[in-house]
Amino acid sequence: MAEGDVHTARPTERTRIRSAESRTEFIVSGLFTLLLFGTLAYVWTLFAPIAPRNVLNTWTTIMAVTITIMMLLPALYLIRNPGEEETVRWWAPAGKVVAVIYDISIALSIWMLLPYASEGLRLLMVIFYLAAICGQVISTAESLETNAFGVIAIFGSIALFYLNTPGTYSTGIAVFCGAFGVLLMIVAIALRTAMRSAIKARLKAEDTAEQLEAALRSAETERDAKTRFIAAASHDLRQPLHAASLYFEQAQTAEDGTIRERAITGVRGAFVSAGNLLDTILDHLRLEAAAMPVRRRSVAVGEMLAHVAALHEGEARLAGMTIRVRPTRLAVEADPALIERALGNLVLNAIRHSRGERVLLTARRRGGKVEIYVIDDGQGIPATDREELFQEYVQGRSTRQDPRGGLGLGLASAQRIMALHGTMLMLETRWRGGAAFRLSLPGAATDVPVSGAVQSVPGSLSNIAGLAILIVEDIEDAGRALAALLESTGAAADWVPSVKAAAAQAAARRYDLVITDWRLSLTQTGADALAAIRQHQPDLPAIVMTGDGAPSTLAEIVATGARLLHKPATPARVFSAIAETVSRKGAA
Repeated sequence: MAEGDVHTARPTERTRIRSAESRTEFIVSGLFTLLLFGTLAYVWTLFAPIAPRNVLNTWTTIMAVTITIMMLLPALYLIRNPGEEETVRWWAPAGKVVAVIYDISIALSIWMLLPYASEGLRLLMVIFYLAAICGQVISTAESLETNAFGVIAIFGSIALFYLNTPGTYSTGIAVFCGAFGVLLMIVAIALRTAMRSAIKARLKAEDTAEQLEAALRSAETERDAKTRFIAAASHDLRQPLHAASLYFEQAQTAEDGTIRERAITGVRGAFVSAGNLLDTILDHLRLEAAAMPVRRRSVAVGEMLAHVAALHEGEARLAGMTIRVRPTRLAVEADPALIERALGNLVLNAIRHSRGERVLLTARRRGGKVEIYVIDDGQGIPATDREELFQEYVQGRSTRQDPRGGLGLGLASAQRIMALHGTMLMLETRWRGGAAFRLSLPGAATDVPVSGAVQSVPGSLSNIAGLAILIVEDIEDAGRALAALLESTGAAADWVPSVKAAAAQAAARRYDLVITDWRLSLTQTGADALAAIRQHQPDLPAIVMTGDGAPSTLAEIVATGARLLHKPATPARVFSAIAETVSRKGAA
């Protein structure tokens, strides 16, 4: 990290350690000065009778000012209580300067006072000097440079003074002071190491406690959000299923053909709504499990937009809205299925919650990117909702007030899909006529012919007729129902209930496609079925149908290379999945 970045980022470990050391030093030195004031007064009384008054007063004044500064600096520091960076930048250097002044003041007393002292008083003063330097080493343990200066200035002065002053113990005291100074520096190094280790351990414990607290808060938030999500999902799923049961009763009992047909249409619509809701939930689980591989290719934007509009045209009509697609020749490098899912989430969000009349799908080129917009003319996104707009399980104010509800997953899932493409979904906050969402994708090398207006979703029945399809499903009713549905389109469908039977069938007959359930028994899954079948037909394309939305399950399904189809699946989705899977195999 550059030095200029220190004040804009989290303090480095060194800064935090040095700040903690400085705080400890200021507290200890503040207490140490109380002892120094008493010692100074005592020394003055000892030398008052023997030292010249001007010399004694000069040194006493210097020492008193120094001690006062040493007392005021910790007091100001504790009152201000600065941050770690300010401590290291200003207060720690100031403490070192004061320590140097203190050392010089003590050293001056050796040359100004000791010449007038008796041998006994000199020995007493040596004891005071030892205490003074030991106190400094303790109170400024981090600063080896300051301590080294103090040892040299004080002990060096004592040694020189005694070597130049004849006496019974002069040489011994000089040697002792030199040796003691070396020993004191070793102690200072050990003390600094111990202090630094203790501070590191404390900071690490504080960081761990902080991270644990944040993790607990996050877990509680996620738990509460998922609790609300489960409640909302339960409520929203009950609505179409309740409507389906009522419509189904009408379809059975109504004698009027018009009422019966309307009821049948209502049943279908209710199951489509329930299926859309389950798809939203399961798609989100797949994204959480990283079970959505991105298969990029060059794709026409106009075709994607037209397909998305056609898929949601019915729901828009029921909401009194229209979907417009602006023709475009642009193409992008992306996974069309994932991008259509993201765009579909945005369109559904506009249909259900914007309370507008129109949704516009359009695109434009900007540099090497293509920007795709989903714009509605509704009530817009309140500023209070924008910060949490793309968070999971969070519903905006307009969504909460909408009787159709919402799980708070549509925008979050769309954002995750864009993240898989290395980009982001953005809300255009400058748009004032409703809400405008923008996603940006890499442009393809060449454009394509302009696509037409919104077209109906093309049928897939012609692509299914004549296919030989193997169905692996342990539930007989489900297996026979799917086989009957496929045979009604002209396909040849064989249903088997187990992995063993599937392997035998694959050995006896060639197939164009296999559709397997995932949970086939307590111990076997669709992966086991595909492995057994592909021993006989290695390149056979496959579809896995499941109602299991566990992230681990979705990841296992993706690992098989099969296409995933969620249960319950409408016939249209089954036909579409078959057509796309078989056509992809043919293109390969």
